[in-house]
Amino acid sequence: MQDLVREAEVIPVLLDCCNIDARNPLIMQWVILAIRNLCENNLNNQAVIAGMHNEGTVSSALIEEMGLTLHNDENGGIRIIPLDISR
Repeated sequence: MQDLVREAEVIPVLLDCCNIDARNPLIMQWVILAIRNLCENNLNNQAVIAGMHNEGTVSSALIEEMGLTLHNDENGGIRIIPLDISR
């Protein structure tokens, strides 16, 4: 199954599900568990993930409702900051 998921190019789709979602607050934990299981003892799946790169942040209505936004910092990390400072 690990190889089938990689061959069907499902790994990026799973990682796209790592969003804060008020309707499904545990989605990120489920995705992390799925990725862990896909990578366990599977060097090909690990290589797929290692070869990915950050394309930036996406806006989230839920985060904006809370008065926050995502910001790429100079070290390549992502930080949550107050919405009014980022503008």
